[in-house]
Amino acid sequence: MPKADSTRNRSSTLFLLIALLSLILVSVFLSRDSLLQLRQASVSTYNDRLVPTAIIVQLTATLNNQRQSLEDYVFSEQKQPMNLLTWQIDHNKRRADSLLTKFSKTLMTKEETIELQAFRRQLIDYNQLTDETLTVAATNPGRAGQLLLTPANRNAFGQMNRTLDQLTTLQLTVGDELLTESNDQTNYIFVLTAVQIGMIFLLGIAVLRGRL
Repeated sequence: MPKADSTRNRSSTLFLLIALLSLILVSVFLSRDSLLQLRQASVSTYNDRLVPTAIIVQLTATLNNQRQSLEDYVFSEQKQPMNLLTWQIDHNKRRADSLLTKFSKTLMTKEETIELQAFRRQLIDYNQLTDETLTVAATNPGRAGQLLLTPANRNAFGQMNRTLDQLTTLQLTVGDELLTESNDQTNYIFVLTAVQIGMIFLLGIAVLRGRL
């Protein structure tokens, strides 16, 4: 009987060891999966939130530089050469197109896609107004200045800035959501780590009982 009891105890201990080892392996794989998700969330936060936000800042600066160049020409007494102004306007247009291309390659939400499409349409309309003003400025800077101050021109410029501001707000909102997900993943990893430590502790007790 003692021998049979000893055999049963060893079998129970062996089963417990196998069960604990299996649970530890499962928790390790869960921790690994959580770490990968946390890494992906961090990469997404940089590539799809921080980078686009920086692009929006650059777009805003580019649009302001474009308008400032035109205003400086039509409102200043000492004017720069017309060909230099044309080059500056064209340069800003190309830079804006390049920035928009970079932005469109990032991961966007449905709302961001809608706002970006709206901005593209607004930019096309504004560039047409700019080209008209630029054409008039070559022969009549005073008239070009009046065109810059028309409600249509000012509204077009203001609407673009409001759309860019809305895109920035969306970037921050989604960024907060990603940060919350990262925090949840971190807490989950902490829980799994605590469980692993507990199971290792139980495993040690089981081994000691098996030897006694």
